[in-house]
Amino acid sequence: MDLIVFHLGLNHGLALTYIALIFSKSCPGWINYVEIFRPDLIPHLSTTKSPQQMHGTIAKCGPLAKKIAEESDKEPFVVSIMPCTAKKDEAVRPSNQGDVDAVITTRELAKMIRHRNIPFASLSNDGAYDSPMGDSTGAAAIFGASGGVLEAALRTAADALGLDAPIEYEQVRGVDRGIKVATIEGLGSVAAVSSIASAIELLSNDEWKKKFLMIEVMACPGGCLGGGGEPKSDDKDILKKRMKGIYDIDASSKIRKSHENKEVQLLYDNMLGSPLSETAERLLHTSYSPRNSAREKLSRFLSAVDVRDGGGAASLCTENCVWNTNTDAFGAAC
Repeated sequence: MDLIVFHLGLNHGLALTYIALIFSKSCPGWINYVEIFRPDLIPHLSTTKSPQQMHGTIAKCGPLAKKIAEESDKEPFVVSIMPCTAKKDEAVRPSNQGDVDAVITTRELAKMIRHRNIPFASLSNDGAYDSPMGDSTGAAAIFGASGGVLEAALRTAADALGLDAPIEYEQVRGVDRGIKVATIEGLGSVAAVSSIASAIELLSNDEWKKKFLMIEVMACPGGCLGGGGEPKSDDKDILKKRMKGIYDIDASSKIRKSHENKEVQLLYDNMLGSPLSETAERLLHTSYSPRNSAREKLSRFLSAVDVRDGGGAASLCTENCVWNTNTDAFGAAC
């Protein structure tokens, strides 16, 4: 979480003063909606990868992978535990394949724990996380709430721009559906949108282009804490309770700004260079295209070829497609 905020905040902090709009893109449900129904918005999407995909990339290309390689000839097998069912789809997107090997939801993990009769509440908390994934900040904790990505990015962007801004943005917090707006003095306004229906409402005309510098959209009401993969509850206030837990963690954190995370700083010093370096751009960015466009189909076809998925590749070809791998061209005219 801190890595994406560090990268997003510093990459777009100065950009906020120059371009019309940036959409945050950590929610794969929102990305799917844009590619299918509103491809005209693709140029406004941040190309920074989601936390899940950044974690996978760094786990497989970073210090941890090098340490494992020194001990064996194997690479890390990355399993992502997410509150969101759409994260399963995100992990197999052509532009993301290979970053994450498997995705399970929090509800699926809970079922596994119960099925194996693991006394989870009595497990020790003495273990230590591997570097560079171990340390996190309050900004990382609030990512799961609607408005959290925006608030975390604003903390870093404000520092990058030298603004005298607050560390908390209560205006963008809350689990209710709708559009929440905050204004940064001397800069402009930003919006946090909770639910796709609210996004459709916001995008019904072009006023948003004039009003906002940055917009966060979460497909699920309340954000990730209300995701489709979360444990079900009959408690009508469950989202408010989850949100309170997240912001309590933030309030009690010693470090509340992602760019002050020492692990992330070391990662840039030792591996990535800077948020705008060639290495950071290559590893931490992705791309989008309209669904069923020629570019998207070609990307899916090449991805299928890469993993030797003949059936998947064939399904993308027309009936009169000629594909002969014995030719010098080694390909097909589809």
